[in-house]
Amino acid sequence: MRIFPQQNQTEDYFPLPEVMGAAISFSLGFLLYPLMEIAYRGFTHISMAVCGGLAMLFFFYLSHFPLSHGSRAFLGTCFILILELLTGLIVNLWLGLQVWDYSHLFFQYCGQISLFYAVIWFVLSYFFLPITARIWRNMYRIFPQPAKKA
Repeated sequence: MRIFPQQNQTEDYFPLPEVMGAAISFSLGFLLYPLMEIAYRGFTHISMAVCGGLAMLFFFYLSHFPLSHGSRAFLGTCFILILELLTGLIVNLWLGLQVWDYSHLFFQYCGQISLFYAVIWFVLSYFFLPITARIWRNMYRIFPQPAKKA
């Protein structure tokens, strides 16, 4: 996985497959998560689109770490819960927009995250990780790396 150019590469190296794959993954999460939320709750907020994009971007890079699929799904779930907590603290508590409130659920924290939704995020993470891995592979097919100069 190359995120930044390595020292032995030329100065004109640009990681086009990674950048395009990251942009596609972010866009996919930015569009899909609000649609899922609208289907489930009937409404959404722009902050949820940003969270969905960041989650898919995290999955894009996480999908190639040498871990089991379940471990990656667990890490993805942890990332989403942290992201949801930070977003909830800012959007719901600090700005007072009341986008969601989990205070009625068991095993919740500050009304922003709950164990019930953590299980749902784990299942969704398990599903979305292979999608981002496929995006990664396809970006290298679409944008092959230039041949090394002799």
